[in-house]
Amino acid sequence: MALSGLMVPLGCIIAFIWSGVDYQGLESNDTEQIIKATNQMLWQQSIAVSAICVPFFFIIREKPEYPPSDVSLVEPEADANLCQLYA
Repeated sequence: MALSGLMVPLGCIIAFIWSGVDYQGLESNDTEQIIKATNQMLWQQSIAVSAICVPFFFIIREKPEYPPSDVSLVEPEADANLCQLYA
């Protein structure tokens, strides 16, 4: 559980460093260079995230041994039509 709490700050730090490296040495008034660097950075990040996340779709396929909450263990009492509950 503690590791999952570190993912957001860690991702922010990596993105902050990554963008600093990609924009290093660019002229602040050269719009074409900035657009090209931004496009390149988006492609790099999307490829990296896909390479990291897609294998998890194939690796994690079973129900976890310990469910995330007790609610997931309880069967619903009846088939509830939520549209009729709030009409």
